[in-house]
Amino acid sequence: MPDTKKALMTMADSELSQELATLLDGLGYQVTEILDVSYVLENLTDNRYDLLVMGAALPDLSWQNTVDELRKTSNAARVVLMTRAAGEADLRSALNAGGYAVLERPISPAKLSDIIALPRYGMFVLVRD
Repeated sequence: MPDTKKALMTMADSELSQELATLLDGLGYQVTEILDVSYVLENLTDNRYDLLVMGAALPDLSWQNTVDELRKTSNAARVVLMTRAAGEADLRSALNAGGYAVLERPISPAKLSDIIALPRYGMFVLVRD
């Protein structure tokens, strides 16, 4: 029996969080949701995840710095930062790093699966309604 894929998710947008959790579950992930971002690093230290999905509105870090810091702490194969609103600097930074994608809502499971499967460890995803 194959190992269960594990995803850790923390987002302030509860509607988007629920939608993503449902989609990830359908893609075969066991999803752990953490509402308080202050517990994320502690959880990453104690557990191994295949995927880390976070809201992109993180204090004091640029997009690439956030991904780099999470990679230092986490064994996650993929880090995906999601937002419904993004500043030009973050989009430019993500585009320059080759880690920028757009998802249209309702989010297609196939499109989410494609983004997760991209051969990059960090993605910045803009979700458009």
